[in-house]
Amino acid sequence: MPSPSSSFGQVREPLLAWAAWLRQSPHQSSWQAFTAQTAALNPWFEEPMVRHAVEAWSEALSPTDVEAWLTKAEDQACASRTSLDIGLVLPGNLPLVGLHDVLCVLVAGHRAQVKLSSDDAGLTLWALEGLFKAWPPYKSAVRVVDRVVRPDAVIATGSASTLPYFEQYFGHLPRLLRGHRNSTAIVWGDEDVTDWHGLASDVFLYYGKGCRNVSRILLPEGYDPIRLLDGLGQWEWQGQNHRYRNNLDYQMALQIIDRQPYLQNGSLVLRQNPDPQSPLGVLHWDVFKNSSELMSLIQPWLHQTQCFVGKNLPERLDPDGEIQRWMGPENWTVFRKQWTGLGQTQKPGLFDYADGIDTMEFLLKLQNSGV
Repeated sequence: MPSPSSSFGQVREPLLAWAAWLRQSPHQSSWQAFTAQTAALNPWFEEPMVRHAVEAWSEALSPTDVEAWLTKAEDQACASRTSLDIGLVLPGNLPLVGLHDVLCVLVAGHRAQVKLSSDDAGLTLWALEGLFKAWPPYKSAVRVVDRVVRPDAVIATGSASTLPYFEQYFGHLPRLLRGHRNSTAIVWGDEDVTDWHGLASDVFLYYGKGCRNVSRILLPEGYDPIRLLDGLGQWEWQGQNHRYRNNLDYQMALQIIDRQPYLQNGSLVLRQNPDPQSPLGVLHWDVFKNSSELMSLIQPWLHQTQCFVGKNLPERLDPDGEIQRWMGPENWTVFRKQWTGLGQTQKPGLFDYADGIDTMEFLLKLQNSGV
């Protein structure tokens, strides 16, 4: 693999070549057969979902962003770096969801022990083969394993139930342990068709299975929630996935049995509930009268939220600085990192690290400290 002391600039062109390979992949003659096999292994990973993940990655690897990302990494790194063995326990809820962690490990000059999810359907290895074609030295730095053994540090992603086990097994090591998060959208009332199409993609892409998918929407007082269903109907998704359909039917049956008020449009159950965590096929909503009530719906879940989504958030959330003063600098920094535009939740860039923790900084600090 590349020498730890080599310049980050050496991988700039390989990363751009990899982006081109990803961008061209859906247009190759083998694409339909490849995605059909993927869907057979994991029925959630239908061709449109895999295509979106691949296209999102090719966009994330733009020349400008790659340059900025590598420049920042070089600024964070020390002159003499040590290559370490990093254990990666990857999720499989979305196509290519763990690829960013692998890339960070490689670019930082480490080796990766990769424990793939059983739901991965071969997508991560497929994408890495494209990277290895662009930069062959990386191939020897990746080892796929059934169990992570004696790593120097660990990055592991799982559910709330698996986190205690991660802590038990890896608690003595430098680590990034991630559980499930949710995302919240804020609707102001002046959204247009384009905005609604973007928000619908934030809700429906990957069938809502990701931490970046919107699972709760906050509405201004007096806003008719039926308008949510009308707006989300702008999305062209037809809801044919049988697994999602089964979940949706089950949730509608539960509402009837529980005699709870709900709305539905054939693709989604809409319920008033302040909890940002909603079951698959269900979207929660709640109401705020003013900025104080809005913050009361945000603050308790601040550190369990991946994204806050909305139109013109920087201008509208805190125009006079009152919320920033009330939250304090630390929480405000966390909050600000989570802001995302409509339609952008499932297009994360190289700097959009899971849980808002800079993975590259974590990996480079390990080198600098000599772990």
